[in-house]
Amino acid sequence: MINETLSLTVQAVYALALPLGTTIVAGGEGLDAPVRWATVVSPDGSLPYLEGHDLLLLMPGVPNSETLITQAVKAGAAVLVTLEPLPTVTLATAQLLK
Repeated sequence: MINETLSLTVQAVYALALPLGTTIVAGGEGLDAPVRWATVVSPDGSLPYLEGHDLLLLMPGVPNSETLITQAVKAGAAVLVTLEPLPTVTLATAQLLK
C-alpha cells in the first residue's frame, strides 16, 4: 500500500461537500478523523470494499442499516452519513460502536 498523508477530515467533508440536512450516523465524535475515500452505499445494501478512513453515504432505502453500520465500523470507516432519518434503535447502536 502506498504511504499517504490524509489531510481531509470528516469536518471538512461535512462542511464543504455534503448536502444540507445530512446526518452523521456514526463517527461524529471524531470530526478531526481523516477521510481517505467517499463511497455511496446504494439501496441494494451491499457494503463496498473498505480500506479504512472511508466516508460512507447511506442512500435512502438501504435495508438492514443496523447490520451495515456494524460492518462499516468494524472495517474502520471514518464516518457514516445519511440523508434520511433512521430509527432511534439504529442510531443508538451506531453510537455504541464508537
